Amino acid sequence: MVIKKNMNVVEYIRPIEKVSLLNKILFKFSKQEVLQAYNLQRLLEKSFLTGKELNIPNRFKISDNEIQNDLVIYKGILGTLKNLKTTKDNFALNSNYANTVFGVDTLSNFKKKFNYSNKFERSKILFNKSIKKIQLNQVEFALKPAKKALKKTSWYSLFYFHVELVKLLEKSNEIFSLLEGTLVLTRFNKRVKFYGLIKDQLDKAHVLFKLITPVYETKDSEVIKKWFANFNESCVESIKKDQEHFNLDDEDKEIITNLIKSFSR
Repeated sequence: MVIKKNMNVVEYIRPIEKVSLLNKILFKFSKQEVLQAYNLQRLLEKSFLTGKELNIPNRFKISDNEIQNDLVIYKGILGTLKNLKTTKDNFALNSNYANTVFGVDTLSNFKKKFNYSNKFERSKILFNKSIKKIQLNQVEFALKPAKKALKKTSWYSLFYFHVELVKLLEKSNEIFSLLEGTLVLTRFNKRVKFYGLIKDQLDKAHVLFKLITPVYETKDSEVIKKWFANFNESCVESIKKDQEHFNLDDEDKEIITNLIKSFSR
């Protein structure tokens, strides 16, 4: 299988399932390589999420060819989400993971082989609950069910990336809630600083969401897009109230104008 820019990924799956605390203890003596493989997978994901170059320590040497192959495929899949070209290396479809992500086998069969079906359905319910909270503009309650979905089904990429996105949405909303209170943040310069903090978090969320949109179903991504639009609108309304409340000089008025523009894009 040649990994190309348009490699027709059918299912977004993480090749290594999260290792439970009990298994970490057991694996320490019997399957240390599985732990190393999961940690290497996390490094790949960290590089993807942060945009920083991947630096793999020497301790992450994987001798199992199948695991190694799956991780290389996963790295290629993360690259396609970034719309990057990948090398023309050939990968043998010699694992359940490889066969499933490229559509040789179905996700349904993958779940049956590993007895994942029931947990997956429960995770899907929790994920939908998280999406519903975002839809109701209750993003502060969206992270808990998202984390529970990931805990039950850590191999499904959607649940993993959704948690990372909701963390950023929640943080943006948390800072905005402080501004809405206005009891503490009554100085104009202090409020401007907090609007900047919101924008930083929101920009990170926008970048991540743009990357992982292909992982979502269209109906769910539309909910998140609407949340972004509504949240930006709330920020603009808040800034306009500050514009009326404070006695601003020309420099401050320019700051306000630029803030409104930044949240209106």
